[in-house]
Amino acid sequence: MQTLKPDILVLIHRYTTKGNPKKGGMDRVIDYFAEQGRTIVLLENELESTDISSKLKFRSGKQEQTIREYFVFPKTPPLRWLGEVFMNLSLSLQKIKVQHYYIAVDPLNFITAYFLKKFQRRGILYFHAIDYSENRFSNSLLNSLYLKLFLFALKKADRVTAVSQRMIEKFNALHSSNKYLYLPNSPAIEGIPFYPTEERKHFTLVLSSILHEGLNYDEIVWAVDQLSRRLGKAFKLEIVGDGPGRKKIAHLITGKPVEQHIHFHGMLSYEDSLQVMAQASIGITDYIGEHSWIYYGDSLKIREYAACGLPIVTNGTTGTALEAQEHGCADVFHDKKGFVSSVEKLLTNSQYYKMRSINSRIWAKKYDKASLLPKCYPELFASN
Repeated sequence: MQTLKPDILVLIHRYTTKGNPKKGGMDRVIDYFAEQGRTIVLLENELESTDISSKLKFRSGKQEQTIREYFVFPKTPPLRWLGEVFMNLSLSLQKIKVQHYYIAVDPLNFITAYFLKKFQRRGILYFHAIDYSENRFSNSLLNSLYLKLFLFALKKADRVTAVSQRMIEKFNALHSSNKYLYLPNSPAIEGIPFYPTEERKHFTLVLSSILHEGLNYDEIVWAVDQLSRRLGKAFKLEIVGDGPGRKKIAHLITGKPVEQHIHFHGMLSYEDSLQVMAQASIGITDYIGEHSWIYYGDSLKIREYAACGLPIVTNGTTGTALEAQEHGCADVFHDKKGFVSSVEKLLTNSQYYKMRSINSRIWAKKYDKASLLPKCYPELFASN
């Protein structure tokens, strides 16, 4: 294996189901860098795979090549995570010479990036914070270690990009600094599919998400049941994504009339998932507020719905929901009856629907990724 000399090294954890990796906001950053002619090496650590622990990939333009796959021992966390840090650092020191940026997408990967930069003595070290939680682990020792590693990353990174303003406020409380930069999970608008309102599937909601424990499945299913009774057989919810929550939904709907109004697409490619979103009428989210990683995070899906021009119906758990509400593109509900009435109003009042749809695109364009990245990575764009 020859030495790789990428402009950017990204270290990230992946959740993969049925061979399909779940991609998030950092992947949109990677896509944009690649479109600008930058080369990227990715060190991806699998969160749940029992076959492969880590993958080394090389990205140039639209071409992505897997260079190496490997597993560390032991195979179970948390010792597996420690093994990944040492393995990734050893491999990087031997085979990767970073030219510009190291980007670590979580505290554990930051440790690898930090020591790699120390040895290579070049480049700028970024910590990209996609979430934060005071109680990430039920084990008190692990949780304490997580918080210490997070604080270490805040202190030692050259720059910190955070996906929410709530997070930046929290980081300043932990360690006051002027190096925190706002980089929400908004996509680059160019290339996002958009359909005029009259060409969308009327009476169709879309929920695009990893089906994790942070979603309120009981409320979602109840609302769909009520709306199908009021709006008729044409009404439906399309779900893009997979995860443990699918079994929960199946348990709630199997053998009941509401089952006919819910369609699972499973995990789709980014392009295909956007097509499903863009053709729907309304994008929905319904998060459970007890998870602090949701409170501090930024809803990628709300921003993608907006980029497709969809009005949004959501509860107020995320800062993204409240921001969308302020920009006139989201109806925020506070209980399940509010969920139903918000959807019903949008689907039965065409003028109100069109206004919300226009506002969604305006908000999405305001935070177009293409306009944000030069502010966060100025050296890379200055050299163009």
